This record gives sequence, C-alpha cells and structure tokens, in this order.
Amino acid sequence: MDRRVTSSDTAPPSDTLPPGPPVATGEVIAGKFRVLRTLGLGGMGTVVAAHHIDLDQTVALKFIHAHLLRQPASVRRLLREARAAARLRGPHVGRVLDVARLPDGSPFIVMEYLEGHDLGAILRQGGPLAVEVAVDYVLQTCAALAEAHAASIVHRDIKPENLFLTSGPGGRIKVLDFGISKLDDAAGQTGPASVMGSPAYMSPEQMCSPHHVDARSDIWSVGVVLHELLSGRAPFLAESLPATAMRIVHDTPVPLRSVRPEVPAALDEIVARCLAKDPDARFPSVAALIDALRPFASGTGATPVPPPRRRRAPLIAAGAAALVVAAAGAIALVGRAPAAEAPVVLPDAAPAAKAKAEAVAPPAPTPDAGLPPPPPVPAAVPDAGAAEESHLHRHRPRPPAPRSKRPPRDAGPPEDDFGPRK
Repeated sequence: MDRRVTSSDTAPPSDTLPPGPPVATGEVIAGKFRVLRTLGLGGMGTVVAAHHIDLDQTVALKFIHAHLLRQPASVRRLLREARAAARLRGPHVGRVLDVARLPDGSPFIVMEYLEGHDLGAILRQGGPLAVEVAVDYVLQTCAALAEAHAASIVHRDIKPENLFLTSGPGGRIKVLDFGISKLDDAAGQTGPASVMGSPAYMSPEQMCSPHHVDARSDIWSVGVVLHELLSGRAPFLAESLPATAMRIVHDTPVPLRSVRPEVPAALDEIVARCLAKDPDARFPSVAALIDALRPFASGTGATPVPPPRRRRAPLIAAGAAALVVAAAGAIALVGRAPAAEAPVVLPDAAPAAKAKAEAVAPPAPTPDAGLPPPPPVPAAVPDAGAAEESHLHRHRPRPPAPRSKRPPRDAGPPEDDFGPRK
C-alpha cells in the first residue's frame, strides 16, 4: 500500500474518493471524523485522512474493502492489527488511537496521521541507500520489533512498504501494518487469513508453516530488507511466487559485496547470518542484532534501544555530602552536650516546681526556667555546634545576686549573749 503524503495532498480534494473506500469526501462518520482525502489503496483496504472534529487534529482511518467484510477472517485481521499496535507505545510503531464502526457495523481503525514515504517508494525513486542510512533505518525497525517481541508479538510482514519514514528534520521509521501479526495468547490465535503476507520477505519456516514461527522469523525479514536497501533488489525475488518460494527454501542469497563491493565485509556477514535457513543459526534476538549493527550506524540517529536508566551520580554525591555534614554537626553537638546540660540551681524554687522543670523541658527557654534539650541540627547548616553554643549562651539564666552582708542602717551596737557591748 502506497502511503506517500506529498505537497499534492494539500490540494483541494475531489468530490468523491477513488473506488474502494466506503466513505465519501466531506462525509462525517462516527459523529466526529470528517473525511478529507485518500492516502492509499491496497489489496486489503483503504487508508484515508480525516479531521477529528472534537480534537481538531488530522488522523488516518483504515477500512477494509466491502467484499472482505463478508469474510470473518478479514475482520479479525483488522481487529488483530489494532490490538497488536495498541499494546505498543514506542516511538517507532505507528500508533493506533481507536477502533470505531460505520452505521452498518463495519469496523475501521483510527491511527496517527503520518507524513512522509515508505521505504519501498524511496527505493523506487532513489535506488540503494548509503550504508549508514540503511543501517540507521534498520536499527529503528529493530527497536520497534524489540518492543513487539517483548509483548509476545511477531510481526510476520516486515517489508519496505511497511516501514514508513516520516518527513521533517526529526524523521524516523515507523513500523506499520500488524494485520497478520501473531499474538502468543489465546485471544490472538491466527486463523486462515494469517498465511497472507509478502512472499519475498517470508522466512523458510513461515513459508512452510506460518502458524509456528517466532521472533527469529522477523529477523530473517529484517535481513532481507537490509539486503534490499543496500543492493536495490530483494535477494530471493523471482519471476513467480513458486519460484520465489523455492529460492527462499533452498538457495543461498547472493553476497552483498558481490553486488556492492563497498559494503563492509562484517556487515555482509551480519546480513548472511540473518538469512540463515536454520533459525538457530540466526541472531537469537533482535537485541543481539542491534548490538551487531551499531558499529555501522551513522551515530546521529536516535538510539534504537535506550540503555537501562541509572541514578544520577551528582545527586548521590550531594546526598552523601549532606549526610556527612549532618553527622558531623550531630557529633559536634554531642561533644558539647555535657557543658550545655550542666545542672542549673533554681533560686527560691519549690521542690515540686524543680522536679517538674527537670522532668519536662519547656518549649522555649527563659531566664527563670531549666535549660531545654538542644534542638536538632539542620543537615546542611555549617558550624552547627557553634550556632548551638551561641544559642545556649544567650539563654543561660543569670546567677542570683549575692546577698548583702552590710548591717541595716538602724541597727544598734552589736550584741552578744550577755547584752550590748560597751
């Protein structure tokens, strides 16, 4: 399916869409989608651009042809595509936003609207790609497949036409069309329609038994795509479907370097390993294939598989420093504690009041009350011990004034036990 979106798409749409879509230009369906124009026609259905009235944004709507609606397997395939894509959230998977129905009950998929070209169109227009560019595109494809495989989804239809390169400075590959994907759960068991696919990109085991394939079948397809991006031609393509199937099962692909000598020998070996007839001889996972391809990438694209998130070292160092400062302040405070908590004599205080003052420290120290325990030291305040000592000094109760020994002014001559002295 040609999904190209060019400047001509902005031209005024025709009054009616080409034969195939069950909707007309300008028609509002499901109460919120106004049909704009056709984006592509294929053997299974049609993709149109529409304006989401409520959200005021452009979306893509995918319908299946009317004659296929009578086939339950075709309807299941459409819904399988929606469910599979909806389970994936990565930046390299075409997002499915919703599933809605026409008034007659026919389902259609609501997808994100993309502008750009699929890699099939790019190959037809410009021929083989530079090594770094081809590897960058394949790495982004592998990023989408790694997420799909982690969700137990095998795509089974990886080909250049299902790899869409978005336009703009931040262009990226989007993997589309999970319609014949295999979901490893009871709800996603494949039916007879799942034998459909693109024979030139199918693995030998998928060609023989499409119901018993795993992630390594997608690795084969990625190898075919990379070979084609670099050579300009699919390695097993023949003049007929039976001949193509025979070449896939029995023939060895033409080495890349025999067609394009500037391809690094190690990259040629990677492609050959992807195209091994025995699945056990291929890369065991997409992650392993990514590791092998990274040295040949441009280094300017997005990282296909982000590394595990690590804690930030500066934050750890700052936290450790704060803990050290807090511990040092606490130790300094403990070292001054005996002098700060020395017993204070309360003059003229009743015994009960003294006991209460010693048992329960008042919230704020006063000159006539007992000294409260030192407050906690903030974690990042420097010289906490000096600040505490100054605090204790300001609130230390003043000692009582000494009693005067001067005799009263009106006192007579000193007396003794035998009367006044003369």
